[in-house]
Amino acid sequence: MKSYCLSQLGRSKVAAFRPLMAALRVTVASCMALLASQPVVYAQMSDEELRRERMETIEALQSTENISGGSSKLFGELGRRTGWIFNYGAASSISWTGGDNGSDRSYAVSDASEHAMDYEVKPFINVTTKDRKSKFYFRATTKYTSTAKNGRPGSPGAGTRGNNYIEPTVDMVYWEKEFAPKAGSAAKRKMTIGRQFAQVGRGIAFALTADGLLYDVTGLGKKKKGEYKWFLLQQNHGDDNIDASSAGSGRTKRFFYGIRGKYAVLPKWKASLYTVYVQDHNEEQSPTSAFQKHMFEPQYYGHVGEGRITKDLQYWYEAIHERGRTYSTGTAARPSIKVNIRASMLTTGLKYYFSGDLKPTVFAEFAQASGDPDATSSNSTSGGSAPGTNDSRFNPFGGLSMGLALSPTLTNMKIYKIGGSIKPFARSVSRSLQDISIQPEYYVYRRRLGGGGAAGNDAQIQATSTNRIGDEIDLSISWRQMSDLVHQLKWGHFSPGSAYSSQSSETYWKYKIAIDL
Repeated sequence: MKSYCLSQLGRSKVAAFRPLMAALRVTVASCMALLASQPVVYAQMSDEELRRERMETIEALQSTENISGGSSKLFGELGRRTGWIFNYGAASSISWTGGDNGSDRSYAVSDASEHAMDYEVKPFINVTTKDRKSKFYFRATTKYTSTAKNGRPGSPGAGTRGNNYIEPTVDMVYWEKEFAPKAGSAAKRKMTIGRQFAQVGRGIAFALTADGLLYDVTGLGKKKKGEYKWFLLQQNHGDDNIDASSAGSGRTKRFFYGIRGKYAVLPKWKASLYTVYVQDHNEEQSPTSAFQKHMFEPQYYGHVGEGRITKDLQYWYEAIHERGRTYSTGTAARPSIKVNIRASMLTTGLKYYFSGDLKPTVFAEFAQASGDPDATSSNSTSGGSAPGTNDSRFNPFGGLSMGLALSPTLTNMKIYKIGGSIKPFARSVSRSLQDISIQPEYYVYRRRLGGGGAAGNDAQIQATSTNRIGDEIDLSISWRQMSDLVHQLKWGHFSPGSAYSSQSSETYWKYKIAIDL
């Protein structure tokens, strides 16, 4: 786009700009007050499916937060007067999702990923100073989901909600400011206030869009290879409570306090340490049991390493220790009491990049997370640890991509993943076909401990002592037909193992068209 901004601003222009800056600050404050009263209602989805959808949205729309070039034509005159760069637009998409719900998921709970059609629109505006030191970003979202009733024996039939509409809500709104380096230092400092996305490590322990303050410093040390960030955030009130059995399972009120430090130890190795404290304001008495209380207040301590063994071979690992307090399962004989959380998680992987126009890659990853032999559920206080024992279930506020069809939680799991990617038409004379990417993946799922919640809230898998959960094969195809038009097809097939009391496979597929307006 053609820039309509002036190359320099006079003092009179700066004076004219100050009221606009003040107005933007008032706007941010007003929006944040509005957010506190806006519940966000999602279609019926599993926790992992919802997390995966959120992460894909963050990645797909990141370009709207980092726009280069000049003002959109609609704001040309305002850009010339103020020296700001104004951009606006809307990301819209239509997706069709289907699946064959096997015995590993309950027919009694309708899933939005089964025979659903989604229409989603996300309008945004990005206002940035010409020197890129300050930015105001606003994005809203609205979505309509039409879910078919499966009508099979044992299904909820007419009782199933057939559609769901999310009224326009604020998806993101924040003000970002980059400060000049301090005297004698080349470190860059940046502060972000508002509703924003934040994560630590690879996004396993914590990766959320939340309200608050984030402070980021990069370029520390003589070699400018150090960085750190800290944040104070409040979870969106409309998010589901991580404790599925809590009375407030459709709402939440939590605060997150985190800090992460990162340093390039060697030219090809970067190491980072982080910690995230969670303060729970949802502590409640169960509405159905006088013996059960609900509270989940963990702390995460993580170490991440990433780099290259050779020019073409990349590696990574992340180890997380989870500590804190929660409630045990309560009964008339033994009411629930506070118990310690003692859980852990580890993931490591390799990826090799081959040379050539087709850009082929192969990768392998292993992940495991602790479980609790006393538990009958992976994410429910009432199905948790016995009184007087530690709760060993790993439950994060982020996640890891672990397959499309099973879409399990991390608790009490061992997962082996191999795959690759290729652009088969990269040498085509048609530029439109050059950007088609194909990525197959294969998963092996095992349970770490007999008993203990695994693969989500799944009574079928908890009823047996064997640990072979099953296997899955996935295929993803992405095609950027034009710069503003993207096609995406995902397919997954899960085959249950002997850990299930009754066996039935499950298939998942999704086709999505995304358009940037």
